Amino acid sequence: MCPTTVSTRSIRTARHASALLRRRQAGQGLVEFVLVSVVVLILTMGLADLGRMYYTFLALQTAAGEGASFAQVYPVCVTPANCANPDNVTYRVQNSAPRAGLVDWTNTTVAVDVPHGAVAGEQIEVTVSYRYRLIAPFMNIIVGDDAFDLNARASGIILR
Repeated sequence: MCPTTVSTRSIRTARHASALLRRRQAGQGLVEFVLVSVVVLILTMGLADLGRMYYTFLALQTAAGEGASFAQVYPVCVTPANCANPDNVTYRVQNSAPRAGLVDWTNTTVAVDVPHGAVAGEQIEVTVSYRYRLIAPFMNIIVGDDAFDLNARASGIILR
C-alpha cells in the first residue's frame, strides 16, 4: 500500500465524524438560541414594564394637575362629603385621566393639602398615590419587590 493512498474505510470514518460533528453543532446552536432568547424575553418584558410605569406616572401627573386646577377655584370642595360628585377634587382626579385600562383609578389615593385654610392667595397641593404592580416574571428578584408606590403632585394658588 502506498503512503499517499487513502482507504475507503478511513474516508467513511471521516465522513461519519464530520456528520456527527455537524449534528452536535446544530444541537449546540439550539441550546444557545434557547438560552439567549430567554434572557432577551425577560429584558423585553422588563422594558415593557418600565414603559407601563412611565405611562402610569404621566396619567397620575395629569390627574393631579386637573385636581389642582379645580382646587384653585373651589378649595373647599375636596371630597364628596364637602361637595357632591362631580364637583369635588377627588372625583375630578379619578375621572379626568386617560381610560386606557392601565391604571385602576378606584385604587388611587387623593390627598389635598391646604396649609392655612382655603384663603385666596394660599398654596394648595394635590397628591395622587397609586400602588403599581409589575407584570414581568422574576423582576421582583432583580428590584426587590413586585410593586412600587407612584406619587404625583401638583400645586396651585387659591384664586378665590
